[in-house]
Amino acid sequence: MNVRFRSTYVSLFLLLLTCSVASTAQGVQPLVRFDMPYMLEARDVTPDEFAATHPGERLREVRFPISTFVSQGNEGDLTQVLYQMEGPQAMFEVVDFLPKTTLNSRYAAPILVEHDQESGGEFKIDFGGNYQVLTTAVGSLQIKDKTRSSVKAELLPPVEALAASGTLQRQRGVYFRLRSMPQTWLEGEREFAIILRVPAHWRGDYILVRCQADAHKKGLVSAFDETVTAGRRDFVVAIYASGDVAARSTAAAFVRAETRMRRVVIDQQQAIERAGQSSFARWGLELPGEKPRIPGDWMSRLVVGGYSTEQIPSRLPPIVREAASEFVEARNGMAELARGQNEKIIAAR
Repeated sequence: MNVRFRSTYVSLFLLLLTCSVASTAQGVQPLVRFDMPYMLEARDVTPDEFAATHPGERLREVRFPISTFVSQGNEGDLTQVLYQMEGPQAMFEVVDFLPKTTLNSRYAAPILVEHDQESGGEFKIDFGGNYQVLTTAVGSLQIKDKTRSSVKAELLPPVEALAASGTLQRQRGVYFRLRSMPQTWLEGEREFAIILRVPAHWRGDYILVRCQADAHKKGLVSAFDETVTAGRRDFVVAIYASGDVAARSTAAAFVRAETRMRRVVIDQQQAIERAGQSSFARWGLELPGEKPRIPGDWMSRLVVGGYSTEQIPSRLPPIVREAASEFVEARNGMAELARGQNEKIIAAR
């Protein structure tokens, strides 16, 4: 009896272990990485007709090559990839973009629908009446009337949004959403283009590019399936007027300042966390409603232009405050480019 019980227990354990391993192997979540250049040029594409009617404005085209790499899991588990591009300084207006919203179908041809309908009835008359002897031969007349109709029609196949795009923030930004379909591939490099309407003296600016990939994660049973974030990355991209050497140098200085600030923040992460803690928190005590002494979003506020040099948290380590101050100076230089100013070359220092 004990031997049989132990054998059953071991078999059940092995079965559960096998199911657990199979579920884990089946539910490997995709991991997506993104990449793109630090700087991009804005090419003048102003038509003569536009220049004649809008002498104080120009149209500039910026192309964004973005690479999407599935470093783990199956590309087929991705459901969509979303790209958003916005100008924090709101110095331009998006007037056009590519690719546009595209509809596609999973079916290669129209769908044939056939509908058959049969109607009619049967009428039978018994000439023998109801009181005939059972052995007596009885005559009868049977009339059948049936009609059949068949309707065939070709319906257009259902369509889905293969790529959706549109403007954001009152035309200060744009988004591109790519969905997964059997005949599409979300991995690889794609190029997105936007047309900016800027003042004629515009020389440059910077754009925030947000990338996010979503995936379908399978559970042990379908009821536990869920949509998860497979990858996310934000880029700060400097753009400059094509052919403007000084503007390109200013954009390069902005890129170096932003890169250095992020590198310093990563190196000093532990020191930043300690500096942001209160005296009670350092001893493992937390008071209800107590706010951190260093806001968790201080760097994002610097990037979008919400913080000036004076607003940089004073509790940050000195090396972090120095890198943040350099970034604010470089960010101000890009704002001057957007206003058509900044003749000096910041990169010379």
